[in-house]
Amino acid sequence: MPNYAYFQMWEPQRKSLIWTHTFYYEQGKKRLLAQFDDIGGEANAETEKWMVEQSRVADPDGDFSDVYEDANDHNSEVYYLLQEMRDSTRLSLLAGMFHEWEKQVRNWLVTESRHWHSGDEVKSSIWKVQFEPLMDLFNSMGWDIKAAAFYPKLEACRLVVNVYKHGSGQSFDDLVRKYSQYVRGAFENGAFQQVQAELRRQQLAAGAKQEEVTKLNQEGAHLVAELAHTKQSLYEQLTNGRKLEQKIEQLQTLLRNAENIERQLASKIAKVELLGEQLNTVRAESATALARSRELELELAQANAKAEVQEQIGDQFRAYLDKIATRPAAAKSQS
Repeated sequence: MPNYAYFQMWEPQRKSLIWTHTFYYEQGKKRLLAQFDDIGGEANAETEKWMVEQSRVADPDGDFSDVYEDANDHNSEVYYLLQEMRDSTRLSLLAGMFHEWEKQVRNWLVTESRHWHSGDEVKSSIWKVQFEPLMDLFNSMGWDIKAAAFYPKLEACRLVVNVYKHGSGQSFDDLVRKYSQYVRGAFENGAFQQVQAELRRQQLAAGAKQEEVTKLNQEGAHLVAELAHTKQSLYEQLTNGRKLEQKIEQLQTLLRNAENIERQLASKIAKVELLGEQLNTVRAESATALARSRELELELAQANAKAEVQEQIGDQFRAYLDKIATRPAAAKSQS
């Protein structure tokens, strides 16, 4: 079988990943763990505040020995709480760093597998397989990673993170069996049961927090659904508002056109009324002219009648004259 590199990490990528984890570690110490550098002083300051509050309600004539004893207990309790908070913060930082490293390893394996496999089977297997079988993959390809000098610390880190997350179980048993130095304090003075009780308490607290987170997620999903419904309703209202604005603009345009038509109609009516008045005037003048015409026709008829009579009289007079004129001439001819 020819030599073939199934997985290869380029040096720039390797340096980038190392720098990322170094930055995570340094910033975690600077921003988180540095707050717990003086938990003893903080416990003392908190105890002083507590004593001041107690002195306000204590009997000034009473015995303060009990107050001082209670103050010492309060100081121990505050120191223990701060110490527990510091350890939880350190373990949270460690868990975040380890999980980020593990995701980067799996992402790198998936990316490299794309060079020789295009399906989703390898990708799915890489993300589903447990940590140890994933390490066995390198061993099957010729790199005995479990024999490397760094692997015990890597495995111990994984077990510590699992114990921090899940409490007592297989990971805790493996941690005690393989890397007991990380739980050495649990076996001093027979305190193993206390560790188990603390782990169970942490598990219950984590379960309560998980339930609270689940409830918050459900409330968040409900709020998101309400927000989406409100957003949809608002969008519909805005859409209807825009349509209503368009209709109002159309109605305003129609109203302006109607006003223009009304003004034009009023102008036409005024013109018609003026023409009507003019027509009435013409009719009146026509009636007067018609009456005058009839009067003139009557006068003309009378004048014509007079003319005819006069013409008849003229004719008769001329005939008479002619008759008279013819008589002397006839008389002369006879004589």
